[in-house]
Amino acid sequence: KFDVTLNTKVNKRVEVSYTTADGTAKKGSDYEQTQGKLVFRPNQKKKTVTVPILGDFSQEDNENFIVNLRKPKNAKLGDKRAIGKIKDNDDGKNDGSFQTAINLGILTEEVVVDEIGFSERGDRDTNDFYRFRTDKEANFVLFLDDMLLNANVDLYGSSEELINQSKNKGAQREAIVTALDPGNYYVRVYPQGSDRTPYRLSLNLI
Repeated sequence: KFDVTLNTKVNKRVEVSYTTADGTAKKGSDYEQTQGKLVFRPNQKKKTVTVPILGDFSQEDNENFIVNLRKPKNAKLGDKRAIGKIKDNDDGKNDGSFQTAINLGILTEEVVVDEIGFSERGDRDTNDFYRFRTDKEANFVLFLDDMLLNANVDLYGSSEELINQSKNKGAQREAIVTALDPGNYYVRVYPQGSDRTPYRLSLNLI
């Protein structure tokens, strides 16, 4: 599920169209192609896009797909797209690693909304890894927010060496701002302790 929110109440009807697109996950085999229009009534601030996931019994790498927003009416788009993750749990494990990192490709601007921490069933899900690439020198800006509990974030290089990290107390926003050379990089999101919390991860190269 993807929550689409207005940052303020609007005293008029607001519309925005949405559609899914393939990442490493493929429509029809990994998820259902989904598109439509969200309509916010006056003073309504939140709508939800639901994308059905198609399960199977095959062991696969973690995969991702994209939800694009377009054609807003009576509003401007902040985040135009978000990444949906499909975690392989056919072996009973959800924990991420460098080897199973979600591939974001050549990074421009990405937003990922997910949860981290032990599930209610006790399944371990305490590491979310993302991989991206830049083909030029650029300033990298990362924000991790919308947590209910404490979560931290690390930035690693292609050899899995730690470059930078943010570990604020409580549910405060985490931020990493640093210059990057061309190459491959990893981002790791993980909770402080075992409690489960939602999060919103924003990545940008400028």
